[in-house]
Order: sequence, then C-alpha cells, then structure tokens
Amino acid sequence: MPKYIIGIDGGGTKTAFVLSDEKMNELAIAKLSRSNPADVGIDGTAAVLVQGIKQVCADAGIALSDLSAVFAGIAGIISNDGYITSVSKALAEFLPDCRTLIGSDGYNPLYAAYPDSDGVGIICGTGSSCFIKKGDKIYQIGGYGPFDKIGNGYEIGESAINHALRALDGRDETSPLVDAVLRMHGEGLKEHLGDFLAKGKASIAAYAIPVFETYDADRFSREIIQSNMRYVAELANAAGQYFDGEYDVTFTGSIGINDIAFGLLQEYCSKRCHIHRLETKPVYGALARAKMLLT
Repeated sequence: MPKYIIGIDGGGTKTAFVLSDEKMNELAIAKLSRSNPADVGIDGTAAVLVQGIKQVCADAGIALSDLSAVFAGIAGIISNDGYITSVSKALAEFLPDCRTLIGSDGYNPLYAAYPDSDGVGIICGTGSSCFIKKGDKIYQIGGYGPFDKIGNGYEIGESAINHALRALDGRDETSPLVDAVLRMHGEGLKEHLGDFLAKGKASIAAYAIPVFETYDADRFSREIIQSNMRYVAELANAAGQYFDGEYDVTFTGSIGINDIAFGLLQEYCSKRCHIHRLETKPVYGALARAKMLLT
C-alpha cells in the first residue's frame, strides 16, 4: 500500500503545505495564512494546519486515513513549551493513525539544504533564527522571540516606522525613508499606530520594503539594514563553535536572500563560513523530515 507524507512550513506571514508519496513525488501543494502561535494563538495554528492538510489531500484525491507521516515546522513554536504540547496534541487527535511531529520552522531549511550532511540554516524573514545540524542533533542560536528579535523584517520595519515618528516629532531629520514610509502608510501615521498592533507582525515587517528601496539614498536606511545584518552574521559566526574548520551556512527568508542583505552578509560573516542562499523552498525540508518519520 502506498505511503503518503506531508511537509509543512509555517511562518509569520504564510504557511506552505506539500504532499508527496514516499518517493518524494509531489502530488499537491497549498499556501495558507500565517501560523505562528504567538500571533494567532494555539487554536489558530491548529486550524491552519488542519485546513491545509485537508486541502492538499482533497486536491490529490488522498484520504486522510492514507497519510503515513506529517512534519510541521512552525515559527515561534519552540518559544513556549505549551505551544509544542498543545499543537502536537491537536495534530495527533486530527490524524490518529498517522505519525506526526511538530518542530521549529528553523528545521525546514536545514533539512532542505542538508538532508544527508551537516550545516547551518538561518531564516531571516518576518522573524529570524539560526539552527545547526550536526550529526543527529539540532542546536539553536538566537531567535528567542521578544528577547532576541533583531535581524529580521519585523525589526527593520519597526525601525523604519520609529524613524518616521521621530522625524514627525522633530527628533530626527527628515529623509527619503521617512517620505517612503509616509507614502506607504498614507495620512495619520501617528494617529493609527494601533492598527499595526491589531494586524500583527507581518504588517510591520512590510515596512522593511521602503528601507531596502531607499538604501542607496538614505543613511538611516543603511544604518538600519547594516545593524540587522551584523546581527545575522553574528549568528552565523557563533555557529562555528560546532565545527572544526570551514562550514556551510544557508540563508532563506525574504530578507536573507535579498541582494543587499546577502551582500552585507558576505562582508560580515567569518571567512570560515561558506554562505549560500537556499535553492529550494523550506517546505521541501519539512517534507524530507516527514519522510524520516517512516523509518
């Protein structure tokens, strides 16, 4: 009887699903909304997972009872032990006859880039994190939620909004970045700050876009991006403690693969690091991890 597996990559902006057979032949894909439990709650995370699994199975004509393994790598999941326990329980109850596992979204690029070898995977999108794969062990550096939030689209966007507010107050000089932020937001930036909090991290991370757009023309933009990329390089360099000699570091996420950001990372990372941009989607790493559950 054929075995079917699902890999899930859940982030602060979107959640990707891919269903395949045990030989990794892709049968269906889907993309839904964000699933970080810190943003949408445990029930919200579980609801997105259930909806996506149902959708790819329906698209492929596969019954839920035919699933053999599911791995979901979810952003924010390891920042709270209760998240893992609760979401794992919800998924196991939904698929009682299937092997299921919940882990960090940081596992996904690791297994996408290094299914059979050691290396470092760094996500730099709405949020950021660094995971090291060494033998059969996984280690984490940084990415500790609100205690370590720099080096990502959220922080870059928040800094852009902060600079615009300071300029409106007369505490900072105006700049091309301020103009870009105000054009993007429209009128009433100071009066509508509550909208950002209501809409969540992704709405703030979107303001990283004007920072990169004004990078060449604005010293504030350069300072914001350079400070964040120095932090990301710090993660990559700290991963060297797990390796003798040179080691591979793969970046993914909208910020990590950006040309400006990646160019700075090439400058800031240690010469021991061989840095690359992930050549496939992280969800395929989740699929590879799901396949491991069959053995």
